[in-house]
Amino acid sequence: MRVEACLWGQLSSLTRRLLGDPTKAKQKLGWVPEITARQMCAEMVADDLAQAKQHALLKANGYSVNVSVE
Repeated sequence: MRVEACLWGQLSSLTRRLLGDPTKAKQKLGWVPEITARQMCAEMVADDLAQAKQHALLKANGYSVNVSVE
């Protein structure tokens, strides 16, 4: 993954907000993750790629595509 230097500050602050410790959920709720963080990221990237391909196909065939930026 490559991060543009101008976006590093934004990414860095977002990453700090996303970090968490699942210890309390494990202790109090008996929660255990079903997939790893790497697997979750792979699923998210695969979904984004599938959606991008769908948008490209629609656009290539003359349809208007609204793309949300999250």
